[in-house]
Amino acid sequence: MIRQSLAVAVAFGLLLQDAAFAQQAPTLQSKQVQISWEELSALVIDRKISTTLPDGTRLEGEALAVRPEALLLDVHKTSNKELYPKGQVEVPRAAVSEIRVIRLRGPVGRIIGGIVGGLGGAYVTGALAFVSESAAFILPMLLLGIPLSAVAGYYAGKLADKYTTRLLIQDAAQPGDGEEVDDETR
Repeated sequence: MIRQSLAVAVAFGLLLQDAAFAQQAPTLQSKQVQISWEELSALVIDRKISTTLPDGTRLEGEALAVRPEALLLDVHKTSNKELYPKGQVEVPRAAVSEIRVIRLRGPVGRIIGGIVGGLGGAYVTGALAFVSESAAFILPMLLLGIPLSAVAGYYAGKLADKYTTRLLIQDAAQPGDGEEVDDETR
């Protein structure tokens, strides 16, 4: 009897926990999240984001504010400098359907990548020195091969450290959009 009561209590607790988690606000822990425009500000303000607009323009920069009618963005990179120059730009709400939030997790991948790249370069240089008897070939490998391998490892680690969350913005009523009533239906 006690076991059955305990099992029912645990099952009920798990159901309550699932219901509580279902009501929480969306977070950036997932790869892809569907949100409304009103929830957008909590996830993008003061973060590096990128978006592609309907005309094909790609913008990347820091989100400064989310207004009911537009997204205020400090543009660092743009593919259309005439329409969206670098600096503060308002992007109309209707033009934003997807935003990618770009975050760096920490320096671990970059540190490990740089070390592994440098060690790999040293290994290759040592192997080539063993095979080759020419000092004219070994010296440039020591001076260029190891540092360039370390730099390549750093950038490979940087890619591993980068985490992107795709925010899909659900279509909601735009500000000022009211339901138009047809005169014939009255």
